Amino acid sequence: MKEKLKKCKTCDQEIAKKAAVCPHCGAKNKKPFFKRWWFWLPVCLILIAIILCVIFGINQDSINSHLLQNENGSAISETTDVTETQEETETTTIEPSETVEVTETEETVPAEAEEPVSTETVTEESVPEETIPEETVLEETVPTETEAEPSEQPATLGENNALSSARLHLSKGILSYGALAELLEQEKFTEEEIAFALRNCGVDWNENAVKAVRTALSFRPFSLVGLQRYLIAEGYTPEQAEYGAEHCCADWKLQAEKAAVLYLDILAFSEHSLKEQLEYDGFTSEEAMHAVSNCGADWQEQAVKAAALYLENKPLSRQGLLDQLLSDGFTEEQAAFGVRKSGY
Repeated sequence: MKEKLKKCKTCDQEIAKKAAVCPHCGAKNKKPFFKRWWFWLPVCLILIAIILCVIFGINQDSINSHLLQNENGSAISETTDVTETQEETETTTIEPSETVEVTETEETVPAEAEEPVSTETVTEESVPEETIPEETVLEETVPTETEAEPSEQPATLGENNALSSARLHLSKGILSYGALAELLEQEKFTEEEIAFALRNCGVDWNENAVKAVRTALSFRPFSLVGLQRYLIAEGYTPEQAEYGAEHCCADWKLQAEKAAVLYLDILAFSEHSLKEQLEYDGFTSEEAMHAVSNCGADWQEQAVKAAALYLENKPLSRQGLLDQLLSDGFTEEQAAFGVRKSGY
């Protein structure tokens, strides 16, 4: 009876070997993994595979050894054949005259056989050398003829008229690419005719932008950024506008001074508000400060002028007028001077 008992792995009490559960602790009585069928199945398959590999390896070795024996036997048979032929030639007796004839025939035969081989090689090499250059010459000449055809096509009547109209507009003044295209569109030319006219009118649009900048600067002052905005509004591309503004050789500090004088002639400005206005127009802070310092303005007189303009538009008290001048950037001294000169 004790042989059919075993100890429980959990509580170490004796239980039956075939019991599914320990009656003492309730733990499952599992069989060891090496006693289950799924453990031995892959083991058997691995053993079968090893045996098959050994068997096939032995067969392969026997086949290779058999092939080597056959090769060695054929080599031995060839050597024996060669030696037998040599012995036969040695044993046979031939007269001297016959040997001379044999040797002559043996020497002349390969000479006759080599001649056609050399002619064949010459013909094979000569054929591609003659044909390849002719094919390449033909391939190179064809595209040159086809490419030359579109350039030989004459311009249409509409294209010639669009070109004449474009040249007429350009003779009257400086125009941008976009402005000239817009004028031709207004004259009802097609897109193809306009493109032909713009392409063949002979205008350097970058140089045209420089001319437009110099013309604009002769009427009023501009900053570098202000000129670029002006040219883009006139129909120049951003690249053309940048080129024209940078190659006009303008003194931007001088332009800022002219702009400051022009503003002071129209309206009343404090030093602070004039600097802000110039920076808004595109001048740099350095250029604006240079203009404010060198425009020759009397800021107290500007305060008087500003007070008079405010009182013309709206009645203000003394304190209201003073606050308005201070908000415009005038100092307290300048604002008080302007209020006092206005009658308060």
